[in-house]
Amino acid sequence: MKVTANTSRTFRGISTLEVMITLACLAALSALGVGAYVKIGSLTKEAKLENDIQILNTAINGYINFGGNLSDSETTESVVRKLKSRASKDTARTVVGMSQSFLDPRLDIVMQSPAEAESDMPRIYYDSAKKKFATTTTGPAGIRAFELRDITLEEDEQ
Repeated sequence: MKVTANTSRTFRGISTLEVMITLACLAALSALGVGAYVKIGSLTKEAKLENDIQILNTAINGYINFGGNLSDSETTESVVRKLKSRASKDTARTVVGMSQSFLDPRLDIVMQSPAEAESDMPRIYYDSAKKKFATTTTGPAGIRAFELRDITLEEDEQ
């Protein structure tokens, strides 16, 4: 039995139209992916700001409950500075748990730039009437984010 190869096959190439349709589909899928990625990033930032507000307001409640006074603090920076301060040695001896500050001393606030304050970017601000932190997208510049900086040995000993 003799086997012969079929050499008369013709191969059809890919047409330009098929390539263009494939590229259009890939472009549409990648545009959807980028859009979803950007939306997830903004939702993550908003969720982090809300979490930061809860932590700050819990620190305010503790500070006030242990005898702290925020009535002379009008700005966001002054409130954060008070929450990062330590109790006096006498207070720390009489009140259990007061040897440390209410916020991590390594915590630095990152304020918005004037251009960011002009936008509708979410920001944290201190509401002195309610004695709480809140978010807004209008008004003066507020806290854009928080950062933890490295602490030196000299700062740690203070």
